[in-house]
Amino acid sequence: MFLVCAVITVGSIASVGLVIEVSNATPNRLRLLAAAEHVLSSMKSSRYQHVTYVNEANGTYDFDCSGFVDYVLQETFPEALTAITYHPNRLSRPYHQDYYRFFAKLGTENNVAGWHSVARASDLLPGDIIVWLKPNRTNYSGTGHVMVVRSTPKVDSVRLSDVNIQVIDSTRSHHAFDSRVNGTNGVGIGTVSIELNTIGNAVGFRWSDGASPRVEYTRIAFGELGKRTLLMSENVLPILAAVAAVFAAVAIIRITNLRHTKSTR
Repeated sequence: MFLVCAVITVGSIASVGLVIEVSNATPNRLRLLAAAEHVLSSMKSSRYQHVTYVNEANGTYDFDCSGFVDYVLQETFPEALTAITYHPNRLSRPYHQDYYRFFAKLGTENNVAGWHSVARASDLLPGDIIVWLKPNRTNYSGTGHVMVVRSTPKVDSVRLSDVNIQVIDSTRSHHAFDSRVNGTNGVGIGTVSIELNTIGNAVGFRWSDGASPRVEYTRIAFGELGKRTLLMSENVLPILAAVAAVFAAVAIIRITNLRHTKSTR
């Protein structure tokens, strides 16, 4: 009976630990994601352009990719936006390459204005940030890009080295499963793929999920607001071990006493 209780108790604590991990991991991300979703829900028109123009009263949201991320950060965590240092430029704000440099310097344990880097694409959560630099090939016509993660990564069913991620961004070119239709651009939802090497590190991207035949190889970085707390692996498991040991000891004592009682009858 005591051994059964030990198993039940350990299982119960493990379940609580998982709930705590999720709830502690997401508040800052969810605020950032909510700001991005608010733009989508209140938007009546959007256009891709480098000079940010927002008129919430009539639902106009015009950005380039970094302008959009700058805007949702300014609306939610202005101190986190201020931490993204940038070289002087005509728009006086961070560009995608500034996000890359900032995230690339951060460690997963570092904390600068709430920012941490995310080591792997498979670890991304909704509300995290993806940024990549312009690929090195000479005939690549685009630039780098920065975007907000909307869904957890999913391994591609055909290309097992790819993870597909739904994102919210401002772009002039559509992704896979894109909400921007009929030639529109600006803010919308689409799916991109991150190419992983044999040890799980991001080495390139497909702009349109699996629909892009070419992998664009480049440097990629990920950032998160608010360190995820690995309670199950770092904090809860030692507690579980201690509880299990106590119940096991009690069970042994109980069984010993029962045997002693039977032997003296």
